Amino acid sequence: SRDPSCGSYVQALLLFKGFHAIQAHRIQHYLWEKGQKSYASMLQSRISEALGVDVHPAAKFGGGILMDHATGCVVGETATIGDDVSILQGVTLGGTGKEVGDRHPKIQDNVLIGARSTILGNIVVGSGAMIAAGSLVLKAVPANGMVAGNPARVVGRTKDRRPALVMRTKIETREDSKEFCEIFAKAVVEKDKSLMAATMKMGPNLSYSSSLDDEPGKVGKSSSSALIEKASSPLSSEELVKQLDEKRRRRLRGK
Repeated sequence: SRDPSCGSYVQALLLFKGFHAIQAHRIQHYLWEKGQKSYASMLQSRISEALGVDVHPAAKFGGGILMDHATGCVVGETATIGDDVSILQGVTLGGTGKEVGDRHPKIQDNVLIGARSTILGNIVVGSGAMIAAGSLVLKAVPANGMVAGNPARVVGRTKDRRPALVMRTKIETREDSKEFCEIFAKAVVEKDKSLMAATMKMGPNLSYSSSLDDEPGKVGKSSSSALIEKASSPLSSEELVKQLDEKRRRRLRGK
């Protein structure tokens, strides 16, 4: 239902290499989990050569994943992909260097990743988010957020709560998108102010990171850490959606 060029289940089963790559990966992952790592890696190498899709056997896939065209897709060892995710051609879920351990992106449910997008590092792409084609994503993406650019930044919110199922890749320039950016920017500013106030209160030995970093900062004492964690929480994605819905209701009442 997500690919208009697919006329039947038989066509997907026999001819669509994105489907073949996903099913082959499930076999590879099973072998990897059973300790047959050499056999899994050999199968990965053969699938990469035959289909042009390179997925590490240790990567975790959910159900209902679509790889449309699939050519040039690369998925790293510690990457995780949730349910009902749509991935177009040339997508990379990679690391940022020579780090070991958990170093690849975590894609939550119902995410749409546009063609030639690159997502790097151990970051979370929230449920229902959309990555525009050609984007370079280096920081976490909020749920139902819409990001674009190099490096990617939030440009709005997805019109559909499950963009991976409707395959809507166009960036909307609706009033809601402008409001989302305004509310998100306001939340970031408030977070910076809270961090600055906490820094002044705790003294010169307290340091904090940028408001868009994944971690709020590193402090020397547990009490300081608790204060920063409490003070530095921006609006959650649910609160953002609630504010947008309230603004929409006020506009409708005004009309």
